[in-house]
Amino acid sequence: MTQNNTLTRKAMTKPLLIVNESMRNADMYYATRFLAADPFIYLCSPHEQKGILIVSQMEYERARKESIVKEIRSALDYGYDLKMEELIGKVLQKEV
Repeated sequence: MTQNNTLTRKAMTKPLLIVNESMRNADMYYATRFLAADPFIYLCSPHEQKGILIVSQMEYERARKESIVKEIRSALDYGYDLKMEELIGKVLQKEV
């Protein structure tokens, strides 16, 4: 087995968390196919074979239409008026 395959296999066994905007972050755009200037959250669990996209309430409907991620949630689902760090903490507690 090559080193590249070993790294890929290890990476696939851990959850993937990306917190960024996708206008300038190609990894976020590639993972979600959702283009936004404001930061949002993408969480992918390899054990469950699913990803979750968490966006602002304002971007929710557009994310549902444009993203390849099946499960789209609003940041309001995790609490009202949270700072990004607080939101990430709640998401990780609830989803991982």
